Amino acid sequence: AHTGSWRSCPLSYFGCQMSMNILGRPIGTSVSVFSHFGELVQGPVLQNGDITYTLVSLPCPKMVTSFELTDVELQIPGSLTRNLWARLHNRFGVRHRFSVKKLTSLPAGKGLGTSTADLYCAAKRFNAVYNVFPSAQAMFKFATAGEVASDPIYIKRPTLFAQQDRYVLEPLPTTGRIIHMLGTFSKARHVVDTKALSHRAYTVEHLLTYRCCLRHLRDGLMRGDLDLIARGCCLSAEMNSDFVPLADLSSLWRLAQAANSAGYCVSHSGSAIAFMFGDGQDRAQATKKLMDQGYETLEFDARL
Repeated sequence: AHTGSWRSCPLSYFGCQMSMNILGRPIGTSVSVFSHFGELVQGPVLQNGDITYTLVSLPCPKMVTSFELTDVELQIPGSLTRNLWARLHNRFGVRHRFSVKKLTSLPAGKGLGTSTADLYCAAKRFNAVYNVFPSAQAMFKFATAGEVASDPIYIKRPTLFAQQDRYVLEPLPTTGRIIHMLGTFSKARHVVDTKALSHRAYTVEHLLTYRCCLRHLRDGLMRGDLDLIARGCCLSAEMNSDFVPLADLSSLWRLAQAANSAGYCVSHSGSAIAFMFGDGQDRAQATKKLMDQGYETLEFDARL
């Protein structure tokens, strides 16, 4: 159930694939992409003596951005998206025939990949008409070329991803277990400057801690063990507090823990927090507790 005040996109706008009829007019109106609710883990990996910034996203099917194609000349939302829309037309030598209109359920500035979703969705909308990209990966890399960092929203399974260099380090084997998630936002931080977090003063202690995070997460995903998954995520969130402290996380965790939450993960560049539950009724109990404290909530299920 979707509770709180976030906007929801109508399902009629989602997943409509574009093709061309004999007159060269597009058939269908929109495409959509699903974003993430922060990360399961995020941290540094040492490769050939250099630090690589990596993450594993927490996919969220309720965080949706949709771009509708229209003949009406509109101001495309966001300077990055407008620049990409022009760059796509210039790169592939097609004239501007259509504009796009955006619908989204993603709140901006919370670390949920709003700009990445906008860019990838715009490229997906363009590609549905002109079919110029050989793969989703190629489309994603072109669309996010100007981003400081991006979550791999084109990948539908847990993956260790180099978010600044945009390549897959390691696909993570999973059992596909359903975990009941409860998302909310810290009141201690409303908007985080993600660009300011593009370089972090990671230490040897951070490197060693993150190795433990990944070991717990790998083992937990491979076994379908919620406690192991949560252990890796909580450790990563605690490590992240050195860079993005969330003053109310401890009190929120006590509320969720009283409702049998196994653990939590965070947006490592924002205020989003997601609590993990093995049972949907426990999650419903925690949802009520958080709402009673005036927090926005979003219930969703993640297949991990």
